Amino acid sequence: MKKSWAEKMNPGMVAEVKSLGKSFQGFPVGAKLLIPTPTMVKEYVSRIPRGESRTTLQMRADLASENDADTTCPLCSGIFLRIVAEASFEAGDQVPVWRIIDSKSPTRKKLSFDPTILDEHRREEGLPA
Repeated sequence: MKKSWAEKMNPGMVAEVKSLGKSFQGFPVGAKLLIPTPTMVKEYVSRIPRGESRTTLQMRADLASENDADTTCPLCSGIFLRIVAEASFEAGDQVPVWRIIDSKSPTRKKLSFDPTILDEHRREEGLPA
């Protein structure tokens, strides 16, 4: 049976900071890479103030800084952002994913729901599409 988005939000994982064994996205061997959790991404998105937006790149840098790492895994960040958006939509929650998923976000194209909902929220908050 397929897992719900809510189940994917809580996979029982713990965030880890790993030392890179090879260079990765401009970071050298030995740099510290944060492997976040879906909950960490949800908490980050929930802290973005009304009327402000962030990019996934900003989120990755902020999460890394908060966790004594040099960078955050881009693959996990993207997957977990989608899980947060889908779980929020599925539950009728108001996790403000529209503050990080704009019209240029790669995550937007993968959503199972109509992303124009995010556009409406962005307009309400005075954020650019």
